[in-house]
Amino acid sequence: METPDYPEYRDKDNTPLPEHRPRRRVLRTTIKIFILLIVLGISLFSYEVITSGSSPQEVLVQLGRLITSRDRELNGEADGRVNILLLGIGGVGHDGPFLTDSMLVASIRPTTRQVALISIPRDLLVEIPGHGQRRINNAYALPEISNPGSGGRVASAVVSGILSIPIHYYLRLDFDGFSKLVDALGGITIDVEQTLDDEYYPIAGKEKAPETDRYEHLYIPAGRQRFNGITALKYVRSRKAKGAQGSDFARSFRQQQVMAGIRDEATNFDMLRPGRLGELLRIVKENLDANLQLWEMLRFYELSRNFDQSNIVRHVLDDRQNGLLVATNIDGAYVLVPRAGNFSELQRLAAMPFDPIPLTQPLPESNWQPPTSSSAHNTGTAALPTVTAPRLQIHNGTEIPGMAARTEQYLRSKGYAIVSIGNAPIQTYLKTVVYNLRPPSNSKEFRELVSLFEAVPFESGTPAKIWRDGREVPYPIHPDADLLIIIGQNAASRMPE
Repeated sequence: METPDYPEYRDKDNTPLPEHRPRRRVLRTTIKIFILLIVLGISLFSYEVITSGSSPQEVLVQLGRLITSRDRELNGEADGRVNILLLGIGGVGHDGPFLTDSMLVASIRPTTRQVALISIPRDLLVEIPGHGQRRINNAYALPEISNPGSGGRVASAVVSGILSIPIHYYLRLDFDGFSKLVDALGGITIDVEQTLDDEYYPIAGKEKAPETDRYEHLYIPAGRQRFNGITALKYVRSRKAKGAQGSDFARSFRQQQVMAGIRDEATNFDMLRPGRLGELLRIVKENLDANLQLWEMLRFYELSRNFDQSNIVRHVLDDRQNGLLVATNIDGAYVLVPRAGNFSELQRLAAMPFDPIPLTQPLPESNWQPPTSSSAHNTGTAALPTVTAPRLQIHNGTEIPGMAARTEQYLRSKGYAIVSIGNAPIQTYLKTVVYNLRPPSNSKEFRELVSLFEAVPFESGTPAKIWRDGREVPYPIHPDADLLIIIGQNAASRMPE
């Protein structure tokens, strides 16, 4: 057998090396692969990621699949596209711990190294099996509460139904796990396109504190930023930022940015260090709910290393003018429904998500306007009422517990849409006050509410500024509110118990 005629297989005097020498290179490569597999195995065993409830034999099977995963395909891979549903929830210690705060469908096309992300708003009205029509943020929560372990499967089925695509996998992470994951990665880098200025970012654990103590001022300047876990969580959760950054579209886009940032850090070869990899796996075990086996996670990891930012197409569904969704209210609840009257337009988008379309891309800051009431359309299952009532923000201006909630229930029964309730910064109001935040619109409803509560009317403008941390700041107004009602003591006699 002849020695290959390659320079690296010849000695200094250009004499071919003995026949067995080239095989050393193969041997060295094989040894490196085995060392890498040993590192992975040690990390997996030491943090017991796959040993919970498993026998040693089952653990060895999982490791065997890890070793051979390069030759195996994910569900959907043979058809050229893998779809995974990403869910973010508050988790233990948060209000509505199982409600999805974010919902994202990631589609991967391995052959072209493309990725498409579709953000689904939490207020989208859908049919949830066994629970009727609800906001889609209940699609994980309701089944998970009634039958623990079923939330991911049901949420996947709901999303699959409205988009008419198979959901091959789901992955659910809570806030605590998200923050720890980013920290375990050593932080993430994000290009902040526009300054994020939110004076009313909620402080965890102070949901029932006085209004003046509930919020912090979140300010993230434009530019390239390095985020730790806490800051990354705030960046994706902020809802009341000034300007275009206060829209649901901007929030969904920020979530997609952060997901891309996590992907960039996670696919860094430095993640394979035993200590760091072990910490990531421990976080996955404690905070993740997914229908992925370990070999499938490794396969996703291998695929994701081949993608770059230029091949990621982002879509966000919202109720912009002529957008795919429209705002309405049903039984007083604010929801979003398809503008077409059914999910056909969303299904067309989901069928071909790898090309951007204008109606799902970011609006320039100069073109953004706060959302306004729109006409509802038929979802194809039942006729929805046309929006005739403005959207209300309700503040309890008294020290009587539960007045905001009582008012909300009362006004919902009359067909009003409520976007926010809470306590007023000052709780010494004797008479109810109603503000028209968007004059001259909503004048009829404004007068009706003034009469209903025998309230003090303010035809235009907002409440006076309040003092916080030694300075004057604007009164906390929800960005979607058309009218503000500050409940006074006289309202107690105006509503049923």
